[in-house]
Amino acid sequence: MRRARRSVKGWAAAVILSGAWACQGPVTYTELDEGTPDEIDTPAPDDPARDVTQKLHLSTCEAGLAWEKATLEQVVEQGFFGHSPNRGLLVRMSTYGDRHAYRASDGEPVFALTQNLGRRAMSADWSVYGDLVANDQGQQQMAVKALITERVLESSGLLESFPQVALSGDGGTAVTVSCQRERLQVTRWRVSEGAEVLAVDLGQPCLGPFWPSDTAVSVTSDGAVAVIGLDAEGALARVDLETGEFVVVEAHGAEMDTWGRRVLDLSIQPGGDLVASVGLDGLLRLFALPDMSPVGEPIAAGTQDINKLTYLPSVVSLAVWSPDGRLLAHLSPEGDVILRHAADMAVALELPRPIFDEGQEPEFARNGLVDVAFDAHTQALAISTESGMAMWRCEGAERPQGHGPLQVTLDGPARLRVGQAATFVATHFGTDHLHGHTFFIDGQEAAPSTTARELTWTATAPGRHEVTIVIDDGLDSGSATLQVEVSP
Repeated sequence: MRRARRSVKGWAAAVILSGAWACQGPVTYTELDEGTPDEIDTPAPDDPARDVTQKLHLSTCEAGLAWEKATLEQVVEQGFFGHSPNRGLLVRMSTYGDRHAYRASDGEPVFALTQNLGRRAMSADWSVYGDLVANDQGQQQMAVKALITERVLESSGLLESFPQVALSGDGGTAVTVSCQRERLQVTRWRVSEGAEVLAVDLGQPCLGPFWPSDTAVSVTSDGAVAVIGLDAEGALARVDLETGEFVVVEAHGAEMDTWGRRVLDLSIQPGGDLVASVGLDGLLRLFALPDMSPVGEPIAAGTQDINKLTYLPSVVSLAVWSPDGRLLAHLSPEGDVILRHAADMAVALELPRPIFDEGQEPEFARNGLVDVAFDAHTQALAISTESGMAMWRCEGAERPQGHGPLQVTLDGPARLRVGQAATFVATHFGTDHLHGHTFFIDGQEAAPSTTARELTWTATAPGRHEVTIVIDDGLDSGSATLQVEVSP
């Protein structure tokens, strides 16, 4: 299915796709002798008189365009993009561009992030993330931090070159891919023990000074297995993170030169045994764990040139599983989003890429599709392009609900003198969800909304002043106020 190019304004009101998308629906019990691919086994209700196999049906639903917006902050390279676990926020991260949390209900910006979030470096519950921290000499080390408090839970020694970091879904294992003595090394770090557990030399050369910063890597939820893209060979390496044993299989661009063999993206199916990868050769391929045997035939996929007019141009593509592992999203050769059923790779739906630079010459347009993100219930899919975002949501899907006001306290001095600087610190209670902080002085915003919990304020006028903090997690908010007496 292809669409005509339309203006964003008209398209937002006009486009509604008809197509089936596996979304979690109401529970209905039906007596059946045999299951079908769209059913999963579930215990029957307690009833001694019934001796039948019952199934829990997953309903299908229509996917409709919920909103689309051009964003002031553009994406420069592929970074973190995802729905918060409470489904209230959509975080869009680019190291040299956008670093904001948007309200998932309407796409409005809520706050900026001070954290540096890698594409595969967040735990499933967003409690911890993996970061790369540089010292004064430009050398880097990996640090696993608590997302909200920024407390460092584990850190590595110095890593050579520009390493890559990924986290297991349970947050218990960090994996770094780095160049050590000009060879590619995979290292496993156990977060709970704060120590290196395993280092594996993959026997691969490092391709350049900025490598392997964009190497594709994915880790199983339990941290037992990692799959690494080997760009020099267009291959994939499955690494057993318990024993250090690894298997290398050919995947992309075997007949192309070195730079044509790049693995652009890969991901391990949540709770499943499939690995999906896409390469610069324009092919999507599937492999079965643990032996990495090929599954099915290669599928034509698209690639996108982004950031074309800068010194950091790049080529991206996508292989993104839904949280339940039932759907796989990738780019079509035309640059739209294809959703496929994991069971047979049949197309479930095609979602058009939003166009924000309508009318621009191709060499100047910034319409490259950068990433997609499913929400936790697989009932919504967000699309990120260089210049904006769109949200597709199942018609009639359950909307996320808040749980009441957030609790926060504000600490700081109650008395100051004119010209004296003071620091005020916000502390939240009862929420583990990512949230932003906005500070106000006498009702006026004192600083842009960010994840930073502190405000330094210098009193400029005597009298009684109010310092207020408001926190917001996309669904709920809370506030606290401190009275400050300022003397001449």
